[in-house]
Amino acid sequence: MLLALFMMPAVALSKPLVRTALLIGNSIYPDVPLLSPAEDISKMSKALEKSQFKITKEANLNQKEMREVVSKFGQSLKESQGIGIFYYAGYAVQVEGENYLIPVDADVKSETEATAQGIGLSEVLRAMQSSGTMFNIVILEACYQDPFGKKFTPSEIGLADIKIPDDFLIMTACSPGEAIRAGKTRSSRFTDAIASYLSDPELVLMDIAQDVKEAVSDSSKNKQVPWMSSSLKRGLSINFPRRDFFYLLKDMQSYKDVWKSETSLKEIYQVWKSLSRTYPLWFSKIDSGDPIDVIIQAMNDDLKGIFYEMVHHFGFDLTQTNTLGMKFVYVPPGKFVMGSQFDEPGRGKDEQPYTVTMPRGFFIHATEITQGQWQAVMGSNPSYFDDCGLDCPVENVSWNDVQKYIDRLNMLEETNAYRLPTEAEWEYTTRAGSSTWFFFGNDVQKFGDYAWYKNNSGNTPHPVAQKKPNQWGLYDVHGNAWEWCQSWEGAYPTGSATNPTGPSNGNYRVVRGGSWFYAMLQARSANRFYLFPDDRNYTVGFRLVQSINF
Repeated sequence: MLLALFMMPAVALSKPLVRTALLIGNSIYPDVPLLSPAEDISKMSKALEKSQFKITKEANLNQKEMREVVSKFGQSLKESQGIGIFYYAGYAVQVEGENYLIPVDADVKSETEATAQGIGLSEVLRAMQSSGTMFNIVILEACYQDPFGKKFTPSEIGLADIKIPDDFLIMTACSPGEAIRAGKTRSSRFTDAIASYLSDPELVLMDIAQDVKEAVSDSSKNKQVPWMSSSLKRGLSINFPRRDFFYLLKDMQSYKDVWKSETSLKEIYQVWKSLSRTYPLWFSKIDSGDPIDVIIQAMNDDLKGIFYEMVHHFGFDLTQTNTLGMKFVYVPPGKFVMGSQFDEPGRGKDEQPYTVTMPRGFFIHATEITQGQWQAVMGSNPSYFDDCGLDCPVENVSWNDVQKYIDRLNMLEETNAYRLPTEAEWEYTTRAGSSTWFFFGNDVQKFGDYAWYKNNSGNTPHPVAQKKPNQWGLYDVHGNAWEWCQSWEGAYPTGSATNPTGPSNGNYRVVRGGSWFYAMLQARSANRFYLFPDDRNYTVGFRLVQSINF
């Protein structure tokens, strides 16, 4: 039944996803030439060819030529409706918050001339955004110092902060307002790292972006820290043909039956060889050596497990609704930086950043648990604001109370899958691929569009899902009600961790997300707060995770 359910979209997705890339490398500038762009676009081209991109490479373009190729690029994206990548290596400057890519014929002696003779990055973004592509990627190797030599020095160095359109991932070689000296080699750290990670067929985009940032920061001893921002609504990869996935599931199921029967070793090898030829990207990491261990693993894997561990590569939004009508959203595996940067407003000493890997996907409730959902399970409503309505978050429940709710819900649903999120799971799902103060960025003027908090709540909670959701479809992760986590309070580990659950014991349990009663900075993605497990408060509620049991 599961196979039939997920085979249904196969017909609609039978057309291959078209991948289109424009690579521009400007190096022959009259005042200060650059050494690396030619080699940079060559490396990017080779990496993208492995992912079956239709590539246009251009070098040393004047303003007219740049404008023409950007226009043609936008048109080709409209025709393909697939994935677009724009890569630029060369000089760029910021003027009054806008970024301008510099053609090789520019003769700039003032900021006015920079805007007149450059190509605005916003022009490129508009061409891509209006094309109707599934998603777009912009990569800028363009934060070099002194682009005009002694003729003119811009008032602001490096690139300005970039406002991210919907369905974009943007990566720049340096953080906003930072710049590096042009290298004396024919390649750059940033592009080298991107080309290397793009060649890994199993990495999703946000993992690539994070790995590139770490690699460049480490190799430069933090003298060069790349910047990235994303508005992608789900974990995505550029490498896996969608249509192959459904056929692979079907074939894996068929061959599992073969492997479970009494089959000779020679026949097993023949089956494996056939599969690896049919799905080269899936099997690229096991194309040499003895495949017996992998075969045994495939024999033991449940088809449902295969599906959930791979599905995030394909950009599907998955939801699951239980018998009580509670909607859970699928969260893909991935990697993120937990905690906050040292200059983040309102940060606490307990927000020391470290890298977290989430190795398995899971489901999380799309909203805070409501008063109606509590009452349906427990038969009563403990909320202080019970006159708010059954669609308002349940509050005035302790961590211990929530455990009783979970036990009864698991019993009613005949499962053991429901639980509170760990603190790491909570921050991972709240960020939804972002690395900013809030999941939508750092623009505090927008906060009221996404959250109920002290300045707009009228001193009361509100029905869930009235504000805009995050990129993974979760509502009210900022504000409305604090949310209990499973984890005990404790210091973060140093370096990195995989699926951290926190200390094994303690005095306080973690609550996250801020509430209708608290100020905006208390609702930051990284902000931490703690309460005794038996504390009840009219600002504190919760949401649940549904584990995937393979």
